[in-house]
Amino acid sequence: MKNCLLIQGGDAFDLETHLAQFKPKTCDEDLRFDGADLSAGALEEALFSPSFFSETFVLIENGQDLSGKAQELVRAFAKKPSPKVWLLVHATGKCPLDMPVKEIAEVKPWDKQAKIVEWIQAYLKEKKVHPQVPMMLATTQDRFLLRQELDKLLCYVGEVKEITPDDVQAISALDHEHTVWQLSDAFLSRDRAQAVTLLHQLLEQQVSSFLIVRQLRNACHQALMMLNVENPQEHFPQLRGKFFDKTYRLAKEAGSAFLTKALLRLDKAELALKDSPFDEEALLYETLSAP
Repeated sequence: MKNCLLIQGGDAFDLETHLAQFKPKTCDEDLRFDGADLSAGALEEALFSPSFFSETFVLIENGQDLSGKAQELVRAFAKKPSPKVWLLVHATGKCPLDMPVKEIAEVKPWDKQAKIVEWIQAYLKEKKVHPQVPMMLATTQDRFLLRQELDKLLCYVGEVKEITPDDVQAISALDHEHTVWQLSDAFLSRDRAQAVTLLHQLLEQQVSSFLIVRQLRNACHQALMMLNVENPQEHFPQLRGKFFDKTYRLAKEAGSAFLTKALLRLDKAELALKDSPFDEEALLYETLSAP
């Protein structure tokens, strides 16, 4: 059953990565479906009526939404796959299909930034990387964008063995991300005046309100976790030296009570942003200015 696979979990980037590894170069025809609106007839034709002259690659996204009849067709194909058809199913929810499965573990919201830092470090493993560099880039969790920026970074430094924060600032299109990072520091320091100033700069750059709120939440989650685990350095190996000292100091200065209230405010702000019939800017200023 080497020509059928179920990817369970993960996001669009994970799907693209596994697709590149799984799809054979010999496939001439690509068929891409969404499980939510895939008819049994169309799926049956794709899986069981292949071309006599070429190989076909069938990708089904949102496999958890397949109808009962479509699931039966997938199971039938998995039991006796056609040598000319390759089938990849991606499901973000439970998908009871009898076929080989590659499971991608769910990442908890408070672990996402740490996982992105690990991913950046792995991507740059051929270079010596200043500890601050991954954190400068990890304020976005869009790995498509990150991969583009990391490739530019590697091209920029060339044969130089170490990547520094100056290199990131020199070429990165994520300049505003660095300001979001500074905003997080000001927010954790409870420096409302500096936080409001930085927020104004970000809004002038037309930075997404969702990006701002989510980065602040990530920073608060991380800080709260640092205060509630023994030996925080062991739990946050991506934070080293002076950068760890600074992050841990900010967490202690903020305190558990403030961080807990801040997380509740940020969750409420994100929900309000999704409705968004009002002034987003006013909502953000109110969230930063609350005691």
